[in-house]
Amino acid sequence: MDTATGDAASLDLSDTPTLDELGLNDFEVVTGSGLTVPAGTPPATVKVLGDALQKVLDDPEVQARLRGLGTEGRKMTPEQYDALLKKEDAAAAQMIKDGLLKAE
Repeated sequence: MDTATGDAASLDLSDTPTLDELGLNDFEVVTGSGLTVPAGTPPATVKVLGDALQKVLDDPEVQARLRGLGTEGRKMTPEQYDALLKKEDAAAAQMIKDGLLKAE
C-alpha cells in the first residue's frame, strides 16, 4: 500500500492516504531543507532573506521543478521554521532517551 508520510496529502498523490488517515497518528517522516543563518543575524537581514525565499517558492516554475525532484516546497516564516527545528530536536532527544535512536 502506498502512503504519504507527511502531515498532508501530496499534491501529486492526492488519492494516496496519509499515515494519519490510516490511523498512525502523530507519525510523520519527511526530509526537509531550509535556509539558516548564524545566531545573532540582524532581524532585518532575516526578513529580507525570508521574503526572498517566499517569493522564489511562489514561482510556479520552481514548484514544478521541486515536484519533479519528488518534493514540495512548504512555505514557512523564519519563526515557523525555527519552531519546526526545535520540535524536531526535541523529538530526536526523546527518541535517544527512550533508546529508539542510537549512534552505531
